[in-house]
Parts: sequence; C-alpha cells; structure tokens
Amino acid sequence: MLKQAEGAAIWSTALVTRSRRDLTSAEKEALRDLPFRGRSLNAGEVFAREGDAPRSCAYVVAGTLSQTKLTRSGSRQIIGLRLPNEFVGVTGLFLREADHDVQALTPCHLMEVDVALLRNFLDGQPALRELMAADAMVAASIAQEWMINIGRRDARQRVAHFLCELALRLEGTMLKSGTTYELPLRQEQIADAVGLHRVAVNRMVRGLVAEGLIAARKNAITIVDAVKLEEVADFSARYLHLGQSVGDRRKRERLPLAA
Repeated sequence: MLKQAEGAAIWSTALVTRSRRDLTSAEKEALRDLPFRGRSLNAGEVFAREGDAPRSCAYVVAGTLSQTKLTRSGSRQIIGLRLPNEFVGVTGLFLREADHDVQALTPCHLMEVDVALLRNFLDGQPALRELMAADAMVAASIAQEWMINIGRRDARQRVAHFLCELALRLEGTMLKSGTTYELPLRQEQIADAVGLHRVAVNRMVRGLVAEGLIAARKNAITIVDAVKLEEVADFSARYLHLGQSVGDRRKRERLPLAA
C-alpha cells in the first residue's frame, strides 16, 4: 500500500495532468496534510452504492471501474467508466447522495481520501476546488456523448466510437494509427455500455477488423486506420477535453487564421 506522502504526490501530479496547469508551492504543501490512503479492490467489488452517502473520492492508480444503473427488472446499463489516471467519486464533493453504483470491473488500486475531509479542505482552496469541479464537468461531457452514441448512432458507429474513446482516454495522446491498448472490458460489458447485445458487439468488432480499421487480439485493440475509424464512428475528441483526434487536427489545419 502506498504511504500518505506518496498519495499527496500522486494527487498533485494527477491534478497537474488533468488540469494542464502547475500547482503552486502552497497548494502542493496543503495537499500533504490530507490523509490519503491506498485501497485495493477486487473485480466485482463495490466502491460506491446508489442511495448511500458518498464516503471517499479517489484517484485511479490502476484498474477500471464502471458506473452503473439497474432497472427494476434487473437490466444493467453501464453509464460511465473510470479509467487509470482518472478520478472517481468527484460528484460526492457536490452531491450528498450517490445516484448510481460504482464497481470495479478489474482489480483496481486507488489513492483515496474521505470525501468530507476533502470537501472541507477544498473550501479553503478555491483554485483546487475549481479543478475538481472541472473534472466533474468533463465526466458530464462524456456522459452527454454516450447519450448521443446510444440514441443517435447505429450499432457499427456505437462500437467504433467506444473504441476510439477508450484509445484516447487510456493512452492520453492524439488518436492515431498504430495505437494499441488493452481492452479492460469483456464484450458483454461493452454491450452494457453501448446498448447492444453481446452478439451484436462481437459482430461489429469482427466487421471493423475485416474492414482493416482495427486489429483485435485477445484483450488488445490496435487502431489500424485512425482516419477511417473516426469517420465510421462520427468521432470528435472535443468532448473529452484532453486531446485531438486526427479529424479534429485536420479541421483545425484547414481553418483560416484569425484577422
């Protein structure tokens, strides 16, 4: 388990990476006073349960967590993912009751702090509070895009879009051909995220492979043709607020310079 001082260093680095601004010396020093602790979750273990008061906010050091909702009939919808190098439980800083479950999809290691302590800490650190609020807004932007993906894209587009998003969020760089990443979800879990049956997800993945857009080997996905994959997916990385897709870059290069 990581020590408290290491936790402060991890959170400092995470805030710089997520916000793209350096922390002040005072902010770094203040973070050292927070009682961070390491926490490990097994696959299937619950981080937060719908209806409960939020208990902690954490940085995902390793592993993948799903945000899920259940219908009364027991059907599950994955409404979001928390991936390595992202925060989980940020909404607990602003809302007093969890409105969805958060569960580990894979073995996870987190660096967490009690949400009540973090909330009080941020009251005295308005700039850091703004960074955490911005992170929650990015999560809302992703949720908005997922709504569009399920509501207005066909099965092929949904799966292609999902694979583009994972490539960017996991790799943290511009989407490009040759990018390879480990897929942290099984096909039935992807189905729960994109509103399809597992058989349909399998068929769409095989179709994208046959078209020469991706390669799929065991749990690894390789982007073979980023430009065509983005076109199929109707994908723009703008909603992620972390990098450009190939298509975004081409659009910007074609824009005239401002007078």
